[in-house]
Amino acid sequence: METEYETMMEAQPKAAKWKIFALILVALIVVQALAFFALYSNAQFRYNKLESEYEEYMASYEKLRTSVNVHSMHPTEDEKMLVTPDDETVKKVVHQVTGGWSNPSSWDEFWSDVKAMYEWVESNIEYRSDPYFPVLPENPSLPTAMSEDLWQFPNDTLRIKSGDCEDMAILLLSMIRCYVRGEYDAYCIVVTQHVAVMLPVEEHEICILDPATHYTTNTGWPAYKLTSEDARTEIYKWLDYLNIANVKVEWLFSDSAWMSFSGTEDFLDWIYG
Repeated sequence: METEYETMMEAQPKAAKWKIFALILVALIVVQALAFFALYSNAQFRYNKLESEYEEYMASYEKLRTSVNVHSMHPTEDEKMLVTPDDETVKKVVHQVTGGWSNPSSWDEFWSDVKAMYEWVESNIEYRSDPYFPVLPENPSLPTAMSEDLWQFPNDTLRIKSGDCEDMAILLLSMIRCYVRGEYDAYCIVVTQHVAVMLPVEEHEICILDPATHYTTNTGWPAYKLTSEDARTEIYKWLDYLNIANVKVEWLFSDSAWMSFSGTEDFLDWIYG
């Protein structure tokens, strides 16, 4: 009996030691788990922060890319932002040239004032070839390209008083849209290597205003009043006048619309549709 009692008594401290060791081991595991969780949480926090900062950076870059490439990368629906009828500089010129459309029911006044705006652009904006302008890549880590096709805002064209065909057309369109207060449609019409202004009129007629090449849809000399003609007749008459190889209508845009075409006949289908 004494031997069994002594054996039992000797076993108790050993059992206690194993319990203590087990508790210590569990505590170490818990501490390590908490440490790992803390490191993981910190890493996750840093990752989320970096991801958020990256998304903000890319959003800012995309805004910058859009604001830059609208001048040099075409075609794009962002071209609508180039037409600025509400710009104060544009409004000032329209008022100086026309005094405003005093009687919106008078189409004689309309055509007379549109002619005045056309002639103002034709006389006051000097033709100038485009300088090089950057084209920002979709991925900011890629190199920046350069383009020789710079489309200006109207206030820039007015400030430097020069530009090429699209700059004159965008300025004239902005002036016309300002004049009619957005009530009537007018577009920049883009054809192969050239841009002008087109006014759609009732009965499938159009008027072309092209200050860069001094072309208008008009009644002829000596009266020389702006008018409109059947769309098919007038579009091909103007395209022949441009004398550009394989020329065709490609797209239209204004401050409120943008549409592309597969060619001149597709454009005419839209006009007559």
